[in-house]
Amino acid sequence: MEDGKTDVAVDGSETIKVPIVEERVEVTKKPGKTEEIVIGKRTVEDTEHISETVKKEEAHVRQKGTGKVDKRQTGNIKAAKPARKGEPF
Repeated sequence: MEDGKTDVAVDGSETIKVPIVEERVEVTKKPGKTEEIVIGKRTVEDTEHISETVKKEEAHVRQKGTGKVDKRQTGNIKAAKPARKGEPF
């Protein structure tokens, strides 16, 4: 057999098997390290000045009884001294 040619004659009773091949392309992906980055945290302190109207509440207390009230501290009402045992509020 030379160059795919043969001198043997094939009659109609014989079966010849000829393999047929094809080329197949296989593509695969693999992760590869190309670069490296470094990530970190740092503490940052920031001061910010904000101007805004602030609401305030004031208590209006009606004094009833013999309790002592001190109104001298910027309008806030507080008890002048704690009650002792046996004294009224």
